[in-house]
Amino acid sequence: RLENADHNYFHNVNFASNSPGLTLFGSDNNVIDLADFFGTGINLEINDSDNNLIDRSTFGGPGNGLQILGDNNDDAAGNLITRSEFQNQQTSVAILSYEVNTLENNAFTGNGATGIHLGPGVPALVLGNDIAGRATGIRWESRVADVWDNDIHSGTVGIEVRSAVVGPDNPAPFGAPGGLEPNRVFSNETGVLVPESSAGAIVRHTEIHSNVTGVDASG
Repeated sequence: RLENADHNYFHNVNFASNSPGLTLFGSDNNVIDLADFFGTGINLEINDSDNNLIDRSTFGGPGNGLQILGDNNDDAAGNLITRSEFQNQQTSVAILSYEVNTLENNAFTGNGATGIHLGPGVPALVLGNDIAGRATGIRWESRVADVWDNDIHSGTVGIEVRSAVVGPDNPAPFGAPGGLEPNRVFSNETGVLVPESSAGAIVRHTEIHSNVTGVDASG
């Protein structure tokens, strides 16, 4: 546990069989590079901690991977998770902070329950990730997350929409100049699932192809 610890550098560290493997609490501007997280519970928890870099690291085990927490009071902000691999059996990444944190250019491999969970009201930036083999690629509850240019494929459900706004706010029509790269949802049993309990969902500017069922909207 790092508490109120700033400007530290961790390189080639193995956090095994701990739950959580590492907690950052009130700790800013730390770098974790080439770390291995394998445990039965949460691999890494970031709480009230800002501007930390998690780079080239591996997350795995039967539990959950990374959690970025928040309660609308000194939430974790400005953290960057990049070039890392997630192999967790439960939820690989849960972003629950009401400040912007970035998940960029990561790979979700193996099999697991959920790749990314975006909680309600979360303004995360999620781009350039390859999310494969999950029961649910992205469980998307936020209407304000900025999520684009991700590949979500080879799973049971690509995106589960829970009253969320899915896809970049690009100009019409689809593919018009000036927009962001859409998310690509393909080779899943169901590309996009909108459950009956999901009110006010919006799915826009998303490339959905080569799924057994493209969109399943109930209710």
